[in-house]
Order: sequence, then C-alpha cells, then structure tokens
Amino acid sequence: ITMNELGVVLRHREKFEEAETLLRKALALQQKLNGEGHPDTLVTLSNLASLLKQTGRLDEAEGLRREQLRITEEKLGPLNPETLTSINNLAGLLAQQGQFEEAEQLYRRALTGSRQALGPTHPDTLMSVGNLAMFLEERGQLVESEALYCLVIAAADDKPEESVHPDTWYYMAMYANYLRSAGRIEEAVTVCARALGAQERTLGSDHPETKLSVRVMGWIQRAAQSSTNDA
Repeated sequence: ITMNELGVVLRHREKFEEAETLLRKALALQQKLNGEGHPDTLVTLSNLASLLKQTGRLDEAEGLRREQLRITEEKLGPLNPETLTSINNLAGLLAQQGQFEEAEQLYRRALTGSRQALGPTHPDTLMSVGNLAMFLEERGQLVESEALYCLVIAAADDKPEESVHPDTWYYMAMYANYLRSAGRIEEAVTVCARALGAQERTLGSDHPETKLSVRVMGWIQRAAQSSTNDA
C-alpha cells in the first residue's frame, strides 16, 4: 500500500493528523520524482484537498483545488476529463464558501466542456448537469434547475437499470426532494420510489446513496402527512 493510499484509509477512519502527514509526504515525494502533472501526483493533491475540506480548512483546500485546476489545464488541456473534474471540484468548494458567482461560472464551464468533449449522455456530463441543477436549486433559480434535473432523469429512460450510472439515481432522488419542497408531493413520491427501487436492486440497501434516498422518502412522506392534516 502506498503512502497516498494509507493516507486515504486514515482519512476515512477520521485519523486526520496522521492522514495529512502521510499525504503531504507522498505529495512532496511525487512532485520531486514524477513532476506536478503526473497522474499519481494529481490524485494525491486531490486527496489532500479533500482532507482539508473535510476538516474545515476551506481556504487551504481552495488553494490546492486551484493548483490542481492550473496543472490539469496546462498539462492536459481545457477539455480533458481530469480538467473538467478539477473544475467541478473547485466549483463545489467555492459554493460551500459562499462564492456563488464564480462557482456558477465554473459549474457552467464544466458542463459546456463535458458536452463538447464527452457528449450529452456521458456519465461525467450528467454529473455536471446534476451538480448545476442542485446549485441552481439552492440559489432559487428553480425553472432552470428543474429543466436540468429532467435532463438527467431522461438519460435513464428506456434503459435497463444495470446500465444506468448510479449517479443518475442520486440526482433523481435530489429531484424528488426538489418536488417535495415545491409542494408537488405525488410527483415526489413517484420519482423517489423509482430512484430508491433502482438503488436497492443495483446498489443494495446498505449503500450510502440508497440510505440517502430512504431519508428523502421519509421527508416526502412526512410532508404528505402534514398536507393531509392541514386539509
């Protein structure tokens, strides 16, 4: 097991100080031996940024995410999947910090690039669609948000469940929660039931995303009960 891999294991076990020490050592060694643009170096850089984000050191994490984007863009080009992933990662971090204008620009840039480089139905493109949908929902831009959610869901239509990327079911559950917030309870139940059933069959009931959908269904059912009581 490499230092980077051990650092990731320790991060998941919430041994953050030990994990950070290992990841920083691995990063320094990889930068020296392989260069900053080597795939292994970029993976370790991303893992360290994730750790810093997890431990609330958002400014430091942002610096690493910006460095990651600079390197991938310079070494791999603006439309490389690694570059597009770097854009999405930075956008999510900026949104968490309240830097909404730049976050939205980056989310849109990632989506445009994914459509151009990978096509409209590639899993990475659909992830970019879903990320922008969730961001716009949080910002109150509900019409465009719903249209984007529907694009993700349409990608699953007329396909066997096992051939649908798991992220699609996650975004479908998030759309169900959108519908709940909009008071469209019957639609929310239908959409969430579809996502949850697919996740239980393809991922299993113990998968974190399946459990998230169970929670969403619980919120929807409580909203339905509240609506019934009010009536």
